[in-house]
Amino acid sequence: GVGKTKIVEVIDAVINKESQYKMVQFSKSTTVEDIIGHFLPEGKGVCKWHDGPLYDAMKKGKIFLADELNLAQPDVLGFLAPILAYPVSFLCPCSNSLVEIRPGFAFIAAQNPPEYAGRSPLPEPVSNRMMKIEVTHYSQEETEQILREKIKEALNDLGSDAATLRPRADSWAKAILQILGYDKKPIDKSSKDRVTLRHVLKLTRRLSKRGVVEKFLGSDDTVAEHVLKLHANIVFPDLVENDVPIVIAGNISFTSSLTKFTITGFGQTADVELPIEGLDVS
Repeated sequence: GVGKTKIVEVIDAVINKESQYKMVQFSKSTTVEDIIGHFLPEGKGVCKWHDGPLYDAMKKGKIFLADELNLAQPDVLGFLAPILAYPVSFLCPCSNSLVEIRPGFAFIAAQNPPEYAGRSPLPEPVSNRMMKIEVTHYSQEETEQILREKIKEALNDLGSDAATLRPRADSWAKAILQILGYDKKPIDKSSKDRVTLRHVLKLTRRLSKRGVVEKFLGSDDTVAEHVLKLHANIVFPDLVENDVPIVIAGNISFTSSLTKFTITGFGQTADVELPIEGLDVS
């Protein structure tokens, strides 16, 4: 939520004139094969080796981004440690072939603090071979400015109506932060494992949709506050204090990829669409 991946994109675009980096988003289930590659059947009893993102970056001299590295399992981190010494070649343990590492290859890791949602400190053989740069949270002023711009971008789609709504974007950018718990602490001073800019932008995008933004910015303050509370509870029910019942109104409909329904609360209604996979609606 602080732009770590975007920084890598910009660095890569500056070096290579366009973004060409390879990335793996690590999790507890990421395996060594997910990173380096694996054999796949080609038919007639033949299997062929296919490079993964890391080996592809090594062979082509590109940037490799290890996103959320401190979610990786110890065996994966142990495999990566020798690569951080930047050898000129590396013996692939799966294909038993020698990987020549071209100039330009760079290993960049991005992660959240160890105390954030189940992460762990990196082991010393890994962390000692990396230069560490802390990317700080956006300040309160920067966050409010980002929200104001996002809301005003949405207003551009409303044509002539935007002129009357745009002045209210400033005050309601602050209200979005407050509803998520930043009325006492700015976002850059708040608990790191609670709400990030990514959370704030997700709520802002919902409030900026046509049919919602008109009610949010075009109503009196009480109605606008109720619209904000309802949508905040839809997006982040575990983060927003609420003593008002929020219920599903009307029927729930299904398509092959979505379930749709309407929610009411605070005297307001909101349409909700949730993606679904593997549901037979025939």
